[in-house]
Amino acid sequence: MGRLLRRQRALLALPLLAVAAWLCASCGGRDAAHRGVARDAAAPRDAGAARATWIEASDGGVPRYVVFPGAGPALAHVLQDKPRVVGFGEYHQRVGGPTVPSAIKRFTEQMLPVLATQATDLVVETWVTDGSCGVTEKKVVANVKKTTARPKATENEIVTLALKARAARVQPHALKVGCADYQKMLGGKNVDYVKLLEFIGRQLRDTAVAAMAQRDRPPATARGGGPDAGVVAGSSPDGGAPAGGAPDRRRLVALYGGALHNDLYPAAGLEAWSFAADLAKHGRYVEVDLYVPEYVAGDERLAKEPWFPLLRRAGPDRVLVVERDKDSYIFVLSTTPLPASAPAATGGAGPSREVPR
Repeated sequence: MGRLLRRQRALLALPLLAVAAWLCASCGGRDAAHRGVARDAAAPRDAGAARATWIEASDGGVPRYVVFPGAGPALAHVLQDKPRVVGFGEYHQRVGGPTVPSAIKRFTEQMLPVLATQATDLVVETWVTDGSCGVTEKKVVANVKKTTARPKATENEIVTLALKARAARVQPHALKVGCADYQKMLGGKNVDYVKLLEFIGRQLRDTAVAAMAQRDRPPATARGGGPDAGVVAGSSPDGGAPAGGAPDRRRLVALYGGALHNDLYPAAGLEAWSFAADLAKHGRYVEVDLYVPEYVAGDERLAKEPWFPLLRRAGPDRVLVVERDKDSYIFVLSTTPLPASAPAATGGAGPSREVPR
């Protein structure tokens, strides 16, 4: 259990949103639990997707992948069959790590515009704290923040995501945490991370289900009784109605947070942390994990996974979509070249910050 807890703590993040907010950005190694991919399930369906050519591994040990010029076209390819729910998970940025654009920043700038063409709601793995739960709340917040060590800049990026989602008529939602919840998270003086991760998985699931139920109501009812308590501060209950009262044909609900909670094929014993199986009951569910190459290049645990050798193909002009399993994808995001005047990187990254080829 001690080893498992150390792994969990290394995977969490705690930025602030408005006064203080919380984002868990866990990342897990799960590929050993995945089944073989049904190849026909991911075959291109439209003219745009037909231009994407899947590259099969010659040795059969590495998942197949396809290359796109950016994260936007990559996401458009994954969303072409219009799933009902998409769970995004990231490998998070940490203090002292490579100073390259974070996954959430790239998601906001490059993927959100594509997502907004289909999505009505975005559940962000964060909650607002106001101190009303006293010492217990402060202990939980301080303990998780110390453990996860996210850069200060990431806090602003979460706020930016919420604001830009709202501007794009995608309703942002935060999780709801009560005083009793904080009490349950504590195990003695420190946070019980098993209970914490189970709680987060449930809250993400329940918030997404509530959003889907809200959208399924008649428009008049939906505008009058939205679940305001779960909405990120400053957003409107309905995400903004289309101009002229035109019917909104978007149906996608998306979630953004950690890459354990969105796992469609969780490893044995970690099922309670994932919302994927429950949300898949409401329609087709797709898992997308976002990996910044510079963040994961030195991760010894991820290096054991079948897709990891594909990091060598990362570059500044491409995004790799790796088909890990049916409806389960990894986006190996683009690398960030160093400025011409900067010294060459050492260790896991070469002069252009690319993973060695």
